[in-house]
Amino acid sequence: MKTNPNKCPPQNMDVHTIDESHFVDIPIFSDPRGILSVIKDGEEVFPFDFDRLFIITDVPVGAVRAEHAPRKTHELLCAYNGAFQLSLDDGKNCKSVAVNDPGRAFYLPSGIWRSLERFEPGTICVVLANGRYDKNESISDYNEYRRLVTGL
Repeated sequence: MKTNPNKCPPQNMDVHTIDESHFVDIPIFSDPRGILSVIKDGEEVFPFDFDRLFIITDVPVGAVRAEHAPRKTHELLCAYNGAFQLSLDDGKNCKSVAVNDPGRAFYLPSGIWRSLERFEPGTICVVLANGRYDKNESISDYNEYRRLVTGL
């Protein structure tokens, strides 16, 4: 087996580990009229400044979303309704996380392979990301990703 003796980060990709991913509390305010969640750019509670928001809904039973590793993009994922499973792989370790609380978002730094799966019916997943969308910014082939991060 060939390994990368220099342990250098792959070209054009910021390499992070699963250990750097974590839940972030979202400020919420509740009263008899309902719950208000507040997300403001520049807040110190969020680990990066975000440039865009996208929403994933109506995921069919058994479907898997994402299945890629962004080279530079950081994301916060939150289940504002329902729940889903987030599977992570950094080339050395794997981890699975249940995202199911609208008051907590999960921070994912760049360079980590992610899959969103096991969506409950009616789930609304809100994602905040830095940078403009670029389809070439992510690695969508798992074998290529493994080769880049492990040097194998």
